[in-house]
Formats: sequence, C-alpha cells, structure tokens
Amino acid sequence: EPIPTKSTVVAQLVIGMAGRAADELFGDGANAGAMHDLANATRCAAWARARWGLYDSLSHKDEGAVDRALSLDPDFARVVEEDLQRALALARAILSDQRNCVPALAEALLERGVLDADEIAEIAGFTTRPIEPPDLPIAVKPDI
Repeated sequence: EPIPTKSTVVAQLVIGMAGRAADELFGDGANAGAMHDLANATRCAAWARARWGLYDSLSHKDEGAVDRALSLDPDFARVVEEDLQRALALARAILSDQRNCVPALAEALLERGVLDADEIAEIAGFTTRPIEPPDLPIAVKPDI
C-alpha cells in the first residue's frame, strides 16, 4: 500500500463517502449502512491532520490522542467534519455526472462482487482512466 499523500487521502475520503452519496442520489436516502465507511473516512481524515503531518500541523499524535481530539476538541472535530463534507460533495458530483453508468456498475458489482479499474472503465464506457487520483483541495486554509 502506498504511503499516504494529500491527494490519496482525498481520493480515499471520496471513495469512503461514495456509498452515502449513492444512497442519497439513487436509494432511499442516508441510512446506517454507511457506518463503517464513515468511521474509516473519519479516521483517515483525522490521521491525515494529526498523525501524518499532511496539513497544518507537523506534530504527531498517537491514535488515542486523535480519538480524544475528535471527541474533546471542537476545532479539530470541525475541520475533520469539513473534510468529510467536502468529500461527500465531490462524491455526489461525480455520481451525478456519471449517473447513466451507475445501474450497469451496480449490476456488475452484484454479479461479480468486485471490479477492477479496467472493468469499471469498460462498463462505464470510458476510453481512458486517470492513473493518479486528482489533487483535490480539501484543506481549510487555501495555501495548503
């Protein structure tokens, strides 16, 4: 697994929020089925900020300190929530833009369980696919 960078963290957050976005856009709305995705995305966003030094702070916090900060530090919890909200908005935009592909992808996933990038590109009708995740802005401050 590659070493996390800001762009891979953002890509992981968008992936983590895509299920919630799909439930909102194509299902019956938000539901508790996204609990594990939300937990993983929250951890990823928090660790990017407090353990991995990918944003404002270079100080490292252990896992327990990050968990406590999410519960006890409203400023930290707010920036993590903002990261998650931006990722959810981007996931919604991507799914809305590609809404014609979603039924075929959902059917293929139900049949096969897992799809690789080439299979997704073929089903969605993409002639090319990005090699790197896009470097998407997710930071609270514009200079990051």
